[in-house]
Amino acid sequence: MKPIIVGIDPGSTSAVAAVDFEGELVLLESGKNFPPRDIIQQLLETGKPVVVASDKGKTPSTVEKIASSLGAEIYEPD
Repeated sequence: MKPIIVGIDPGSTSAVAAVDFEGELVLLESGKNFPPRDIIQQLLETGKPVVVASDKGKTPSTVEKIASSLGAEIYEPD
């Protein structure tokens, strides 16, 4: 599996994006009521998530749970 870097924006309309280590976009999905299990499934079909991030200084619990279930590191921006 190709390693990927993931960004997740949880909420009533959730979005997920992933890039490979060359910076190529490999996944871009969004949807209303996009449950974490569906996000996880999409990611596992795309590659091996090694880093998961959101745009918040404090990582949302949904993103923490997804990263934990994938065994990926969490990145928190300043």
